[in-house]
Amino acid sequence: MPVAQTKSMNILVERRGRVARLVINRPPLNILDIVTLRELRGALDAALNDSEVRMVEFSGAGEKAFSAGTDIRDHVPERAPEMLREFHSLIRAVIASRCPTVAVVRGHCLGGGMELALACDFILAASNARFAQPEIKVGAFPPVAAILLPKMISEKRALEMIWLARQPGSSPGRHLKLRCVKQNEFIWKSCFTRRTLWKEFRHSSKNALRNGRRSGVEAD
Repeated sequence: MPVAQTKSMNILVERRGRVARLVINRPPLNILDIVTLRELRGALDAALNDSEVRMVEFSGAGEKAFSAGTDIRDHVPERAPEMLREFHSLIRAVIASRCPTVAVVRGHCLGGGMELALACDFILAASNARFAQPEIKVGAFPPVAAILLPKMISEKRALEMIWLARQPGSSPGRHLKLRCVKQNEFIWKSCFTRRTLWKEFRHSSKNALRNGRRSGVEAD
């Protein structure tokens, strides 16, 4: 399968056939600062403008985190409006994507990082994945999670995570009703799962995928 790679300052883009893989390349925690948010949106737009792409995958560099969220330094009054504008622009683009999206999660998936994963159609989580919405502890509120998280788990559990910043217990992925993969099996099983998804999508009509996603977005 042909592989093509491009690199921006903070985002790695890899093409495997008709799958575009977007990697947040700011290890160890892959923090989403304003520049990274803008670059990730640009990489997503480029992938979706490529008529050959049928699936988009998001992941974080390294094993410690998918993303620990937006940069706390961007939450100050003079920077917060721009940060929120870029972040919500990215989330809207993921939700409105013309093709299916997958979040591949290892390690910490916190705050805005978790909201990015929630915006994707599928989440593939390693057994060491840790999900949390800690924004309330720094005087912020996660509006994306407030909308999307209750669609995965009960509203009361979602409120516990958002209002009380509680983390799920020993099996956080299962708490979120995700199928988790053991850490020592994650690489090959995640590759297998991605191939399985790709096999389902590769023969799908582009128009059918686009119209199906549009109807889902409009229903929400």
